[in-house]
Amino acid sequence: MWWTFPFSGIVNYTVHVAGPSDQVQVTVDVLDATGTVVERSFDLQGTVTLQNVNAWWPYTMNASTPGYLYTLEVSIFLLHVVHMIASSLCFVNS
Repeated sequence: MWWTFPFSGIVNYTVHVAGPSDQVQVTVDVLDATGTVVERSFDLQGTVTLQNVNAWWPYTMNASTPGYLYTLEVSIFLLHVVHMIASSLCFVNS
């Protein structure tokens, strides 16, 4: 066979944002099939390496974990949004 167990999975990613990238904070999470975060990054571009991955197998090749999938979840947070909202408030002294 051409693979050996356990093996690693490599995910290369790039997050593109409209506008200046220094105005956002990014969290990139890789979740396993149960929804548990197994790897995290805070960069707009990078590589995450998963150790001892569960390989995807057609159901006829592995009855215990067929079709095992990971999820890549990207969260983008705008910086200074609270400041911008607060600066637009007007307090009137009555």
